[in-house]
Amino acid sequence: MSVSNLLVPNNYNILQNSLSYFVQSVPVSFNFTGPFAMTASYTYVRVGDVVTMVLTGQLNTATAATTFVSTGMLPAIIKPVHAQDIIIFGENNGATASLDMHIGSDGTLTVSVLAGPNFTNSALCGWGQVGFTYSLA
Repeated sequence: MSVSNLLVPNNYNILQNSLSYFVQSVPVSFNFTGPFAMTASYTYVRVGDVVTMVLTGQLNTATAATTFVSTGMLPAIIKPVHAQDIIIFGENNGATASLDMHIGSDGTLTVSVLAGPNFTNSALCGWGQVGFTYSLA
């Protein structure tokens, strides 16, 4: 016996499989303020309480020594109960750097330099496409 997936559209502009609570998004635009204004996009897959996200970014010259902060929030369906910190790799001061991707329980994203927290002004900074997984619990 085999079971096929039943996909039902809903108001999150995503597809939800009612048999195993599987949710997959379409690309969503996301803006950041910080060292420079950035428009990124993300997609995600949620299976149960685990979310895997792919977030695009960009590299550019910083015009301010600060952190990146999202101007919007993640949808409720993928907001963690407790804040999550995930290490990603990107650029700061024109060199590879470890960055902290902070996902707040309110759904905001903040990206800072792990050794910083601010990115260096007047130098290349940011990140390319990154993928990461986190728990909602």
